[in-house]
Amino acid sequence: MTSRTLRLALIALSCLVTLPAVAQEVDPETGDFILPPQQPAQPAQPTPWYAGGPTGTTPAQPAQPAQPAQPARTYDDERPGQSSNTGDGSSPSSARSGQSDHARVVGGVGLGFVGIQQVPIGDSSGAAQFLSAPTIGIRYWLNETLAIEPGIGLGYQGGNLTAGSTSVPQDDGFAMTLHFGIPLALFHEGHFAFEIIPEINFGFATGTAYGAISDQDRGRSGILFSVGARAGAELQFGFMGIPNLSLMATVGLAFQYVSAGIGAPRSGGDGASVNQWSLATSLQGEPWDIFIGSLTALYYFQ
Repeated sequence: MTSRTLRLALIALSCLVTLPAVAQEVDPETGDFILPPQQPAQPAQPTPWYAGGPTGTTPAQPAQPAQPAQPARTYDDERPGQSSNTGDGSSPSSARSGQSDHARVVGGVGLGFVGIQQVPIGDSSGAAQFLSAPTIGIRYWLNETLAIEPGIGLGYQGGNLTAGSTSVPQDDGFAMTLHFGIPLALFHEGHFAFEIIPEINFGFATGTAYGAISDQDRGRSGILFSVGARAGAELQFGFMGIPNLSLMATVGLAFQYVSAGIGAPRSGGDGASVNQWSLATSLQGEPWDIFIGSLTALYYFQ
């Protein structure tokens, strides 16, 4: 055996001596070796920053779902308690409260033009002529259904006819009317209300028909009485920011009685009179009818 072979044998023998003996248990029934349980694998440790690992930044967050778009608020979507300045101190339609314009004026006083009454008066021939008496009324809503509407109208007619140095007075007349209505709101929504108005009107007129001399002057007079009802729509201008302003167009049915007469002159002669009654419908509705008394216009003060 060479020295080289001897050295390799000694090295192999020393390795066998230094290896620890691994004791293994034997199953007494089967005689097989019992293997030790396997240790679970340890999770991999993150690489430190100095070895090229992460530098402390947080991981990206998952994307959040998109929020649904909110619908745009409309004029009537506002809730009670919210208001907007309209320039006249009132809030619009309803002043954007969810209420109708009509509901908002309950408890307020509406002042305005409620029509023209034609009051009869006797002329010099004994027939009836008519004096216009524009009626100003007040409408007060006790609740959303019931209101009261008193009104008064006045009218006067007179003058002089002048020719050279001579001036002759023209027949004059004064008329007065009293109006009372009970508006009933059967339906209202938004800027619109449907109403029925039972009403009564009374008027009288008085004046003088002048003659060539004072002894030929004659007194003249007239009486108007009507009772009936109107139905129509009241439109309030909340859509323009002025819900306190309203216009109303109606159709109606009324019984009317008129009487007119002229007295006898002091110089002698007879008087004359005329009486008429009628039952008729009326139509009130064109915007320009406000100038002839067929359209009602009101402004509510609150």
